Amino acid sequence: DDLQWSDETSLDLLKDVLSNIDLDNMLFIGAYRCNEVNDEHPFHQLMDQIDKARTTNATRIELFGLSPDDIGEFISDTLSKDDPSEVTTLTEVVFKKTLGNIFFVQQALEELVRKNAVFYDMMMFSWDYNVSKVQLEDYLSDDVIDVIKSKITGLPTEVRMLAVLMSFIPNNATMSTMRSLLKGEGVSGTKVEKLVSVAIKNGIILHLSETDKYAFAHDKI
Repeated sequence: DDLQWSDETSLDLLKDVLSNIDLDNMLFIGAYRCNEVNDEHPFHQLMDQIDKARTTNATRIELFGLSPDDIGEFISDTLSKDDPSEVTTLTEVVFKKTLGNIFFVQQALEELVRKNAVFYDMMMFSWDYNVSKVQLEDYLSDDVIDVIKSKITGLPTEVRMLAVLMSFIPNNATMSTMRSLLKGEGVSGTKVEKLVSVAIKNGIILHLSETDKYAFAHDKI
C-alpha cells in the first residue's frame, strides 16, 4: 500500500523480484495514489522497467470513490435498515461531503453519532435520525480533516498523547516503542496497552495483522 511513498531500497527489491521471469506462482498487488505519481516518479519508472522485462504487462486498475447507491447500501447496512430508501437524506448529505471515499464516509457517520444527529432509539431498538438535510449538512464540515480533528479532540488526553507521539515515528510503531515513549510521560506499560486498544476501537490506529506493529488508520490522521 502507498507505493507512492516507497523508498529507493524498497523499489530496488520490487524491481529484482517482479522482473524475475523465472519466478512463478506469485501474485503481487500494489496500491498507489495516481495523483501523486507522474511520469518522472520513481515508482512509475519502475513499473515501466518491469513491463519491459516481462512478457506480460502489469494490469492497472483505476479505483474511484463509491457511487451514491453504494454509499446508500453501506449506510443502510451500517444502521441495520431494510432498504437504502430509509436513509436517502442521510446518504445524500454524506456523499456530498465525502465524494464516496469510504474512509471519509465512516468518519462522517461517526461524527454524526458523536453529535447525536444519528442515534440509537432505545424505544424502537433501531438507529435513526430526525434532523433535516440542511441540519445534517451543518453537522458535518466541508473539510473531512475537521471531522477527524473533532474525533481526536474527543478522545481521552492520554490517547491523544499516544497519537501525537506516534506521529513522530515513520511508517509504524511497535508496542515496546510506544511503552518506552509513554513511560517518559509517566504512563505505565500496562496502561499503554489499554490506550492502544481505545485508539484501535476509535479507528485512529490499526494493528497490522500477525505483527507487533501499529500504524495510523489513514495518513490524514
